[in-house]
Amino acid sequence: MRNLLRKSQVAALCGLISRELLTDGVLSSLHAVEAAIRQRILASGGSDSNAHGRPLSWSDLFQRAISLGLMEREPDEAKRDLIDYGRELRNSLSHPSDVMYLPYGAALGLIGTSHQIVARLFPTSFPAASDEETSRAR
Repeated sequence: MRNLLRKSQVAALCGLISRELLTDGVLSSLHAVEAAIRQRILASGGSDSNAHGRPLSWSDLFQRAISLGLMEREPDEAKRDLIDYGRELRNSLSHPSDVMYLPYGAALGLIGTSHQIVARLFPTSFPAASDEETSRAR
């Protein structure tokens, strides 16, 4: 999870030179969110598998985290659920039909939000940036 977050930061910096790399950074940050949710569920004594022993889908994983009291639904500025929006974006970025481009500001916002979600799940391991620092990054 830590390496995925680091990769997202490096990709954001490399995106200054080649904007194709920005989507890699966003995807890595979304993978880090998924890994963090899985690890947090397991650390709480829950299971990240379905009844057939397969890993839970992103949506089911999020529902499990909510049912265990580890997370809450959280709307973004457009009133979309952050985790649901992240799932949709992750699916789009994971299965592209062509190179996807994101505006630099949007990519940084998505990466920053992913870092904040991970920091909330593991507050002692990943201290969250202040609101002021997050605003400056966008």
